[in-house]
Amino acid sequence: MEIKNYLFIQDSMKQIQVNTYTNVTSPAVNDTISIEDHLERIKCPPKEILIKIEEARVFKYQYINTDNEKVKFTSKEKYDAVKLSIPTVTYSALFSGSRKNENFIRGTGLMYIDIDSSDFNPERLDKNKIFSFYKSIGGLGYCILVRVDHLTLKNYDATYLSIVEDLKINSECDLNAKRIGQQSIQSHDPNIFTNYNSFVYSTAKTNIPEKEPTDPINKKKEEHNVTLGLFYKLRYNNIDDFDFNGNAFIEDWVNGSLEYVYCSKPFSLLIDGRKRYMSNYVRNLVCLNPLADGKQICSSAKFVNLSIAKEPLPWVYIENLVNSILKQENEGSLTPKITYRSLIFNPKYGLTKVEKQNLRGERQRIHYNDLYTRKIYDCIEDWSFEHNGKITINSVKSSLGLNVKTVKKRWKNVKNYVAGRNEENKLEIKTYRGVQSKINKDSTDNKLLQLMTDMDVNTLTAQALIEEPDLIGDSGDE
Repeated sequence: MEIKNYLFIQDSMKQIQVNTYTNVTSPAVNDTISIEDHLERIKCPPKEILIKIEEARVFKYQYINTDNEKVKFTSKEKYDAVKLSIPTVTYSALFSGSRKNENFIRGTGLMYIDIDSSDFNPERLDKNKIFSFYKSIGGLGYCILVRVDHLTLKNYDATYLSIVEDLKINSECDLNAKRIGQQSIQSHDPNIFTNYNSFVYSTAKTNIPEKEPTDPINKKKEEHNVTLGLFYKLRYNNIDDFDFNGNAFIEDWVNGSLEYVYCSKPFSLLIDGRKRYMSNYVRNLVCLNPLADGKQICSSAKFVNLSIAKEPLPWVYIENLVNSILKQENEGSLTPKITYRSLIFNPKYGLTKVEKQNLRGERQRIHYNDLYTRKIYDCIEDWSFEHNGKITINSVKSSLGLNVKTVKKRWKNVKNYVAGRNEENKLEIKTYRGVQSKINKDSTDNKLLQLMTDMDVNTLTAQALIEEPDLIGDSGDE
């Protein structure tokens, strides 16, 4: 009887599925495979992947063990580049289409814990509680998997912290990798440990704090937050969905495909486009916070509405907008407004604006060693769709004052990025075209009006007779 139960547990564990991805920068789900198949790939990777893993480990050892800053920098660059060519997996959750919280389907039955310390000894773990562990991509740290039931977006953090504390590894685990959608780069360990009959953790209970009364008069301005006292801490961007692997930034200069979703605030008070702005703001706010209550979303939207223009939209409009977007979310038809980026900075590094500018320039020089390509990229990055319309070769040429051949020659370097930026700003482009059409019409009307003003009555009559000669006959009949 015990043997049958054991075999049943083994079979059920082998049926666990995990999402795989092309690389660490790709949010799109590439495939869904069984955990057994994935662990087998770690034990014996395909030859082309094994070569890349071994190459990555050489670079990792170089930059960890050298005191030469130049060698350290070069090795780190090569290590990161190799990692970008290796597939990844999300162990803790299954996603629909792409790795985003709003696409969360369910927990897989596993939790992933990353140990980035070269001094860690996995033999001291209580192996009865460990489903699997193996050497990580760099060959120095470890990846640990434990079994856990009923993981959700809401209980994940509390469950993670309780498990690492129970395993007595809370001081060694990488808290930067504490995310339900954390990607793990495929590794290689022929001695991978697997225990299909391991202990199953229960999820931790999440205590929702009671709303505390606050004194808005005495509250410091910089502490003001529209989520203060509410049950759910709102997210205003998806920066935590990116896997920085402890680096100051993540980049994709080839395709500019880093999908950044955020709730922006205008740099200056809006004169036009209030409804469009609020629509984008609420849409992204709901997509980023699928568990938030509708009242909380509405409160945040109303607060922002007060600061976007001298004449904010009526509150009833904001309430109807929120209800409409929440209805789309419930129907499964809501999608966020995505901003595609080539470079995203890790907020945990606390880089200043100047440091970001310098680092951006440095990365551009590495990937775009041509001066004109960098100028074109900078122009596209800061493009104002409401004032300049769609990004095209001619519009960039005019904006930079370059020869059209110069822009055409380098367009292949930015073509995919341009397509993404134009796609994400379709509404702004449509608005620009409408404004231009009105301006052109007004300009034509003004020219005609001026022409008529300049002509006296006799001239106008003569002009009319030339254009309508039949008027002569009509005049004689009368």
